[in-house]
Amino acid sequence: MKFMLFIACLSTFGAYSQNLWLLGDQSITRSPRALLHVEGGGAYRSNVFNNQMIDRIGFGGKLDEENIRNLEDDLREMNRIGGDAYAQFRLFTLDDSLFNKPNLGLLIQGGYRRNAWSYFSRDAYRLGFIGNEMFRGAHADLDGNEYESITYQKLGVGFFDKQTKSYISGNFVIGQQFSDIQLQEADLFTSTLGDSLHVNYQGSWYRSDTAYSGLGIGNGVGFSLDGAWNVPLSDKKGFLTLEISDFGMIFWGEETLKSETDTSFAFIGWEVQDILDDVNNIGFLSLEDTLGYSTNRNRHQSWLPTTVDVSLKRRNTPKDFFEVGVRIRPNQIGFIPELYGSYGYFTNPSTLLSVNFRYGGYGRLRFGASLEKWMGKTWYLGIATDDIPGFILNRLKGRGLQIQIGKTIGKRQI
Repeated sequence: MKFMLFIACLSTFGAYSQNLWLLGDQSITRSPRALLHVEGGGAYRSNVFNNQMIDRIGFGGKLDEENIRNLEDDLREMNRIGGDAYAQFRLFTLDDSLFNKPNLGLLIQGGYRRNAWSYFSRDAYRLGFIGNEMFRGAHADLDGNEYESITYQKLGVGFFDKQTKSYISGNFVIGQQFSDIQLQEADLFTSTLGDSLHVNYQGSWYRSDTAYSGLGIGNGVGFSLDGAWNVPLSDKKGFLTLEISDFGMIFWGEETLKSETDTSFAFIGWEVQDILDDVNNIGFLSLEDTLGYSTNRNRHQSWLPTTVDVSLKRRNTPKDFFEVGVRIRPNQIGFIPELYGSYGYFTNPSTLLSVNFRYGGYGRLRFGASLEKWMGKTWYLGIATDDIPGFILNRLKGRGLQIQIGKTIGKRQI
């Protein structure tokens, strides 16, 4: 949860594309030899946790009991929270031709990404933040709960089309950290007197080797593909875009921990004197056996958090356009299809202002804005957020901000 707070001050992964590059004055990118583009940030969103609770979990402070109860009213059968933190660079070569193809350019890219998400039941929230008092003589349903986090870096080479900005890149991936906890079936029964717990659960836990950690220190290696296909509309007023990022896998090393369990047991607590007398921790070891899990270390492979976007960008006039689209993450149950749209207006050929909305993903409906600007013919700046109200109101459920910087390099000989 502290990770969720850290990225709250950063920005959303892929919050917006470079619409100024695609629909704006493209003459700026015709004379340089190359263009360097750097971006980064992170975000969190949820359909349950609001900014007040996330702030206090991450930075300390007493949780507001009234807020916890109010959030309980928003709970659904299954709920979600998730976020991303990332940084990446892309270098586009703009020389006259590549392989004798004047519209083809070379793309070199590298990046860092961390993604974490959780999909949890109504009763899991109640147990975690309110306790099991309300479950006296009743069952708490914990079926289908899952948490996953992954951190990795990548370095890739590919090609792009100078006119449509379509591209494809193959990437070598270094896996830094991975954890996946799944409860396929789980049930907790608290006795009416509150003096015993009856647990029935089946689940698994995968975790990469914790002995080695840090940026660039690999616990696994893999591959991925990134690409975008921008198809011009027949009236030449926009593009239909299919974009995919981080389609690939990581193969984690032989020290990856795998724990599995499928058991039932009753727990009546410990006598304090027994704990004091148990100098060899035999009682705790027997509890470990009671929990009924098996552990081994072996190689493991996991999918990257693949993202797929399908969108339509179309001009209304030479000075404004609209965009609508949908985003999915096919291998994350905690990410529902995300619908988005925006309206962009060119205040001049080198400045674009946009307003946008998004619904779905890890969160609910939110609104934002972006600014993209070429400062002269050398520097590009982009800043965007999907959560303008979220920066102000603690009762909302997400924050985000994204920053992009571009720099043209050298001049081609004409």
